[in-house]
Amino acid sequence: MKPFGFAKKKFFDAYQKTPWRSIVPRQSGCPNWPFLELFLSQHRIAYIDYDLTCRLLCNDPSVGQEVALFICHLIMASKQGHLCVQVTSDTLSPSVQKLWQDEDGSPLPGDESSVITRLILEGSKRIPPDLLSELPVEEDCSRPICKNGSQYYLHRMWVYETLFLKSLRKHLQAVPELALDQSKLETYVAELAREGYLLEEQADAIMHGCTESLTLITGGPGTGKTYTAGHLIKTFWSQLLDHDRRNCQVFLAAPTGKAASNLQKSINRAVSSLEGFPPIQAQTLHALLGLNRFSPARESPRLTADLLIVDESSMLDVRMMAALFASLKPGSRLVMLGDKDQLPAVEAGSVFADLVDLGSSNTSFSIPCIILRKCMRAELTCLVELAQSINEGNQQNVLEQLNHPKGPGVRRLLFSHDKKEALHQLADYAAPFFPSSIHLGHKPDLLLENFGRIRLLSPVRKGPLGVEALNHLIWEKICEKVPMNGFLAIPIMITANDYRQELFNGETGVLIRRLPLQSLTPDDFALFPSRLDEGAVRRFSAVLLPKHELAYCLSVHKSQGSEFDHIILMMPEGSELFGREVFYTAATRARKSLEIYSSDSVIKQTVEHKGGRLSGLVQRMTTKEWLEG
Repeated sequence: MKPFGFAKKKFFDAYQKTPWRSIVPRQSGCPNWPFLELFLSQHRIAYIDYDLTCRLLCNDPSVGQEVALFICHLIMASKQGHLCVQVTSDTLSPSVQKLWQDEDGSPLPGDESSVITRLILEGSKRIPPDLLSELPVEEDCSRPICKNGSQYYLHRMWVYETLFLKSLRKHLQAVPELALDQSKLETYVAELAREGYLLEEQADAIMHGCTESLTLITGGPGTGKTYTAGHLIKTFWSQLLDHDRRNCQVFLAAPTGKAASNLQKSINRAVSSLEGFPPIQAQTLHALLGLNRFSPARESPRLTADLLIVDESSMLDVRMMAALFASLKPGSRLVMLGDKDQLPAVEAGSVFADLVDLGSSNTSFSIPCIILRKCMRAELTCLVELAQSINEGNQQNVLEQLNHPKGPGVRRLLFSHDKKEALHQLADYAAPFFPSSIHLGHKPDLLLENFGRIRLLSPVRKGPLGVEALNHLIWEKICEKVPMNGFLAIPIMITANDYRQELFNGETGVLIRRLPLQSLTPDDFALFPSRLDEGAVRRFSAVLLPKHELAYCLSVHKSQGSEFDHIILMMPEGSELFGREVFYTAATRARKSLEIYSSDSVIKQTVEHKGGRLSGLVQRMTTKEWLEG
């Protein structure tokens, strides 16, 4: 048996038995499914997936294990972010190799994988009729599994995708209200471009954003997405008639508090000189839509925004997209900003990337998609070239750029071949970057600025080079040299929303603790950047903080929406399972320099593998019925 982790140990201490057994006894009423029981013992499937399959098939004990395997595969695909499973006569997507992996990320052996694939394909043809709704023969999907052509969905995923498509089409069919004079608009935007305020591609984005009901603006770091959005708002406001301005409402939103705060600051700089422009507060989409994890997407309130700007749109899952489009006011304008090549949402779907791919490649598609390609930051040249090579899947170029960098922006970290020694060397290297012992004379804004210059990133939470272990390791290293008096500065990240104090999941700040460290005292406090004023600082009592954790190291997922001058990226074995998107996202968090600690084999496998998520959006939105509907 593998060594206990924290959760397993606590369970064993409480109940004197393990939460996972080598073989889970078959439930009463469940048929004999040898393959499923074998994979359960190998931890290739979760017990909850096995149990759900049993419950779905318990009324039909004659069902063979090929159907059970198919249902398990569909459930696992959904948990990995796919909206559906694609089945043809001899292919299965996502594949067994990608989904049926053990705890160490090892796939099934080739021969066994081929056998399971064949059984799953056979199982897709034998789903009991009381579990399957076939579309479009049936008008609606009311059973646990929905089949549309060659694609199979869990009921929930079909409902979200369908609601999104219906709401999207309804929004696209509505003519934007608050009409603008096209001739004056073109003259105004052309003048901004002539004076050097806008690139041609940015001017194009602003024209579409002011005239269309939906506009997609995508681009890598430094291409000016939020800068363009700021000028879009200025242009839109300047072209409104006086009586329209009095009632016009502009909203700003993003998936996380950190991203919303960044958007707020960028837009504030752009609109500060606008006469009569009302103050606007960026919100998280959860707050804007009044959603929690249990809220049905269709129950979102109707938004009153005439113009809504949403940043970091690649982080929106299908449920959030469905809720957003269902809540839009008829005749409103929606502008979505994001980098389609970043990691997709933690939950299911990669809707923004699907829309961008359609908008940029299909001339019959009615959603304008503007790709900002020119990076405006000269210091990012090496980083941009590396990110481009990662996106292209060019392994040799990536390794060449890491091993023989053309500038100071990219560097490879090399430590001992002994893993334990390498970890200590890493801690010795990283810890001095973080200011620790301080006095109360430090200016709060400079303290936050210092901590905002560097961050360690890792794609994984567990393991020697995971987020939790690295935070603990650096914390121990810093504590070795802490004096007995004064104050200790500790980077933290909020992990639970606190709407009363306006502290949101993903926001990073600095916790100030009096030395020597004991339990929290009234003297302990935390500093966070202002969500409104550039350079301003918010101060909170430490005892009133919502849930938080150490933030010397962040997960790559949690780093989205943030940028740091210096990134130290760990890519241990297993990183390749996330695909090149995780590498690209981490690399584009760096403003000035990126250091990478990883092996050649992991780098090559990560760059080679493109994640991607399966959905029916492209297929359904390119049908004649949808295009003409």
